[in-house]
Amino acid sequence: MSESRDDYRVKYRPRRYDQMWQGLDDPTISALREQEIQVRYPTGLVYCGDYGCGKTTAARIRGMRTSCWNYEWDPCEPCGECRGCRDAMTCAEEGPDYFELDATMEKLRLIIDRALNRTGTGKRNSHPHMPRVFFIDEAHRAPYKTQLTLLRDIKEHQESIFILSTREPDKLEPRIRDACEFYFFKPPPVEKVVARLEEIARLEGLTLEEGVATRIAERKQCVPRDCLGALYELTFGGKEIKLADVDLVLGDE
Repeated sequence: MSESRDDYRVKYRPRRYDQMWQGLDDPTISALREQEIQVRYPTGLVYCGDYGCGKTTAARIRGMRTSCWNYEWDPCEPCGECRGCRDAMTCAEEGPDYFELDATMEKLRLIIDRALNRTGTGKRNSHPHMPRVFFIDEAHRAPYKTQLTLLRDIKEHQESIFILSTREPDKLEPRIRDACEFYFFKPPPVEKVVARLEEIARLEGLTLEEGVATRIAERKQCVPRDCLGALYELTFGGKEIKLADVDLVLGDE
C-alpha cells in the first residue's frame, strides 16, 4: 500500500516527543526530551528496535528541533510550523541542520563528507548551540570500511550528532557500539495503542465497533506504523468499521 498524504501513517506520524505512542513516561522518550531541555547530547547514539516502532520518527523530531527557527517557543519540542521543521520532516539530504541518509546508499561517504564540510559554517536561523544531526538508517548494513569511517566521524566531529538506526545492533562494528549510547524503541502497550487508534477514529469521523481498536493492536503487535496502516486500509470499506471487517482485511495476521 503506497503512502499518500491522506495515509494515516503519514498524517498521524508524530512530530513531537509528546506525540510518540510510547508516552512521555517511556525511558527512551524521557531521556531524549531531557537532552533537549539541557541542550546536552551524546555525539554518537544508536537507536535500536523493530520496524515501525519510532526510530526514524524520533530522529526526525530531533532533526526538527535542531532545525527549528522558533526554538524559543518550547524548551524541548520543535514548533513543527517553520521552514526548518518542514525541511527536516521531508528528510532532505541537503540539511542544512539535519541530514537523513541510508547506510546502503551509493556514495554514502561522499555525501557525508560534503555535508560535514557544510556544517563548518554557523547556524543561521536555528538554535546556535544545538549540534547538527546526521541520521544513518539501517546502519548495520553499512560495509565494514564505512562503519569505521562513521566511527571516525563520531570521534572527530564533536560539533555534530550521529544517530545510527538498526534492528540488528550486534552487526555494528564493536568499536561503534563502545563509542555510542544505546536507546531502545519498543512497541507501546496495548492500552496506549487502543487509545491512540480510538482518538484518530474520532478525528476522522469513524465509528468503530467495540473491540476493533484492540483487534488491530493485537494483530499488528502494537507496532504504531502498522496499526495506522491497518486502520487506514479499513476505511476503504466505509466510515463504520466492524470486527468482521478487521478479520476480513487482516486475515490471520
